[in-house]
Amino acid sequence: MFDFSDSLSDGKDKADELLSLKEGFNSVFSTLQENLSSFIERDVKLEHYHEVEGGDLSPFMAATVQIGMLYGNNKDIKKRTGYFEVRLTEKGSDNPYKVLFKYKESSNVYPINIVFQRNEMVCSNQVELIDVMKEIVSSGHFNLRIREFVDALNK
Repeated sequence: MFDFSDSLSDGKDKADELLSLKEGFNSVFSTLQENLSSFIERDVKLEHYHEVEGGDLSPFMAATVQIGMLYGNNKDIKKRTGYFEVRLTEKGSDNPYKVLFKYKESSNVYPINIVFQRNEMVCSNQVELIDVMKEIVSSGHFNLRIREFVDALNK
């Protein structure tokens, strides 16, 4: 006879660990969002979108693709790359966004691959993620993206 009690207990412990890792990951981005809002003196948010081959789908194109799928026409569907784009947007606004960087997380959250300015950095834990984020936000290129975002909002 088989007994899965130990396996179920192990799975429960692993699920708790995953939730804890994900919570830590989210707290890093939540803090970054708060700091960016304070820095540029606007109520902003960081949104995570699936990156697709060939760029973003506009809302119209996304709807067209969905309708095409209903009728068996899926030749124009763009494939996800596995990365998430981190976009800076203004809360409650349809104003433009700015892609700050992109990342890919593993099924167990870490390691996380972050791509910024064609450089790829690997984070194996929350401490490394924080260090990489500090390196990114202190770069001139990151701050130029912030300026471009603010300039677009002020137009």
